[in-house]
Amino acid sequence: IVRFQASATEQEIWRGALGAANAREHVLVFFREIKNIAEFSTEPALRAFADLDISGHIDGTAQAAMQELKRRLREQLGETFIFDDTDAHLRRSTNEKGDAVLEVTPDHLTDLCNRVYVALEGIINRQIDVYWEESSAAGSSPDPTNRSQRALELERLEHQRFGTERAPEHTFVGRERELEAIRDYLSNDSRQPLVIHGASGCGKTALLARAAQKATGRWKPLIRYIGIHSRSSDIRSMLSSLCQELRQRHPRDKELPGDVPDLIREWHEHLEASRADEPLVCFLDALDQLADADKARSLNWIPFEALPNHVKLIVSCLSDRPAHDPAGEPFTALQRRGIVKRNFIELDALSLEEARIVFFDRWLPEVGRTLNDEQQQAIQERLQSLDCRQPLYLKILSEEARLWRSYDEAPALGGTVPELLGTLFQRLSDLTNHGPTLESALGYIASARRGLTEQEILEVLYRDADYRKYLDQTAQQTHHRLPDNPKRIPIALWSRLRFDLAPYFAEPAAPGGTVLNFYHRQVGDYVREHFLDTPAKRLARRERLAKYFAEQDFFLESLEAQRARARRLPPTPRPANVRKVEELPWQLLQVAKLSGKDDPKSPHWDAVADLFTDLHFLEAKAEAQT
Repeated sequence: IVRFQASATEQEIWRGALGAANAREHVLVFFREIKNIAEFSTEPALRAFADLDISGHIDGTAQAAMQELKRRLREQLGETFIFDDTDAHLRRSTNEKGDAVLEVTPDHLTDLCNRVYVALEGIINRQIDVYWEESSAAGSSPDPTNRSQRALELERLEHQRFGTERAPEHTFVGRERELEAIRDYLSNDSRQPLVIHGASGCGKTALLARAAQKATGRWKPLIRYIGIHSRSSDIRSMLSSLCQELRQRHPRDKELPGDVPDLIREWHEHLEASRADEPLVCFLDALDQLADADKARSLNWIPFEALPNHVKLIVSCLSDRPAHDPAGEPFTALQRRGIVKRNFIELDALSLEEARIVFFDRWLPEVGRTLNDEQQQAIQERLQSLDCRQPLYLKILSEEARLWRSYDEAPALGGTVPELLGTLFQRLSDLTNHGPTLESALGYIASARRGLTEQEILEVLYRDADYRKYLDQTAQQTHHRLPDNPKRIPIALWSRLRFDLAPYFAEPAAPGGTVLNFYHRQVGDYVREHFLDTPAKRLARRERLAKYFAEQDFFLESLEAQRARARRLPPTPRPANVRKVEELPWQLLQVAKLSGKDDPKSPHWDAVADLFTDLHFLEAKAEAQT
């Protein structure tokens, strides 16, 4: 009944406040009662504050429904986080055109803001204490060792969550031959890595996740899905994490090293320390997602000789990349190792029966959806093609099919992943969904060196003159007023888009922060081919990114703040703006190449030369490298 009779706001409350787990512990409710609303019951301007019936009076039915909703909120949530004693009144005023209007007195706003702040502060502090498993009453400084162990535990939980999402036990179908090969490898005497390879979107991650789940009963596997966590995106952070976890098996007194060569040495020592009663089984998914720093993709950190006894290493990587593509470097490096042929498992499309089962019997029922006969027939015909039985294709198709209505005709379905992505992005770019936000946001992410942080996405979009024009037009149409002098676009515009594209994003670590980038390379390739399909588009995006980073300071602390700090504490260097010194040179180089076609006499190269001879840049770059 709520779905068909309630207002949009009430439906949001039922889905959010009343549908959240442990709502009594973290849901805040603020009721604003306008005390004198009855005095203006015959004025048309009251429509801005209350529902009016056809005669222009306050709608009693709507008022009763609102009071019933408030009663249910009190009943469901209790009184702990419900606040309703704000003192608000209506008064007559005039707008900028001189028309008579009604407005709410602002006297209660300061008290309301204070109540919101205090209530949120208590909840946030409690969650921080839970996050670090510390008591706020203790009053002691956090133990760095405990925090480090807690951070490792949270990282492991994140990898576990990701694996469960990619290979849920109740929806995973097929790959029995490959799973059997992995079981055999874990039991045989092979002392070489086992390599799972194939094209982007063929299901490598899901296979490794399912194999790791099955291995958990007998072994205690180390699992890293490269690129999904800030500590599993570059070789330094990943080896630090792996060595930290292995120190729980093989304790050490020395501090964890910070240099990559020392980390590789300790990693090898942990491998050598494995015993028959505690073998080491390590799953490393998506070697091609490793950042290119420290020659990580050459895999020189994996022992060149035979693996030590009681060590099993299962890795996955792309194998469909051309020779010049850096993403293909890990597979090439593994091929050069002389690994026996049986230790290479190539993934292809699912069988027709497996594709039917996973799509119709697992994924659609999981979200409570069915299809009409025509829609089912259209999908059945597509599944005859090998390209349409790739797991990524099936996943995108399921995300689209769950939105079809029973009375819709079967839409035209692309026969490849890029064609299906075209359908997805065309739908999301419709003005009723995200409009230009889609192409603009994804275009900037694809134009960045390693992706962008969420704050950077919001701020870059606001600085884009073309996007600002769209934003202003939308604000006029919806009568929404943007804040004065904002630094970024409203978060709601981006959060909706991110929610819709969540299955296709990853959050790898980058110098200076955690960025957002495309998890599947095919998605990134599609964005570059269609949203950055002309030199003009590529140049415009990179010029704006270069300008955005150029306007930032090289340091995150002013000289005055550093001097003030030095009077209280031992002097230390100012923290560098790592994001700027990493991204700005790369963007300027791309702009120069796109504009000057590698001509050193092009004026665009002057900006590159000016930056590389700027002492502030050199100081910040040197500080960022320490």
